[in-house]
Amino acid sequence: MSTAFSMMVTQIVSESSADSIPNPARSGYFCKPSKFLSELIRFVSMMQVMKVGVSSEIASIKNDLEIANQSPVITRSDNRLYTLMVKAIDRIRKVCVAEGTAAENSKERELAETYAWSVAGCNMFLQYSESIGD
Repeated sequence: MSTAFSMMVTQIVSESSADSIPNPARSGYFCKPSKFLSELIRFVSMMQVMKVGVSSEIASIKNDLEIANQSPVITRSDNRLYTLMVKAIDRIRKVCVAEGTAAENSKERELAETYAWSVAGCNMFLQYSESIGD
């Protein structure tokens, strides 16, 4: 992750809270943790349409997120869904870091901010999901 992109993510995280997570589907907006997976699925769907990343990987991530999103609450004690969700979020975060860094290096600031917003949301949601207990 480039330094400039990392700083963007850090800035967005600093403006967030446990109740107000960056919405990956709407850069500049926040959402409640309970809505995050649905919004992340929307963002991944947009990535699919725009042919961002490897299409089979994006489709697999979307599928995993949709499976995890069927549960009203996912805790670490629900190991199968929790692990599936965390792995899918880690995978999409890696794609967003790569795309955001490339956008930043190409001086596409708005696109880089969109990916930074998504990465920040993923980071915050993972912290939140770890804190909701077993």
